[in-house]
Amino acid sequence: MRIIAAVVHGGGPAFQKIAPRRGEAEDKVRELDTKQEVEEEFDAPANVTVLKNLISQLPPGITKQTGAQLISQTMSALGIPIKGVLQEAQQFQENLVSLSDECKANIAECKSQISAAEAQIKKIQKQCSALNDIISLFVQTT
Repeated sequence: MRIIAAVVHGGGPAFQKIAPRRGEAEDKVRELDTKQEVEEEFDAPANVTVLKNLISQLPPGITKQTGAQLISQTMSALGIPIKGVLQEAQQFQENLVSLSDECKANIAECKSQISAAEAQIKKIQKQCSALNDIISLFVQTT
């Protein structure tokens, strides 16, 4: 139970950076080169990470449901309330959903700006074409 000990010695809720502040994502997108990829991972709270690792390291033959019961009982016996860890996980999940929604809104805004720019380009090209017709009339006559 070396991993359980990490939970005990890891202390209470240790929230790390969950999501950028509002507007920071927009700033980062603007800073990116067109060839640069966005590679950002959001770290789960320490206890949630340990819980995920415990579930993923269950021995063969033990179902995840059985493993979850064993882990829950062990953590409770060690004085770590599983309810608190689950609340941390749910809060982290809510933060991720919120960040995802913000990113979707940013994408929608960018698409809107692209559409407006494309419409502007069409108007400009139409004006250029009309001027080109006028200019070419006078160039041909001289």
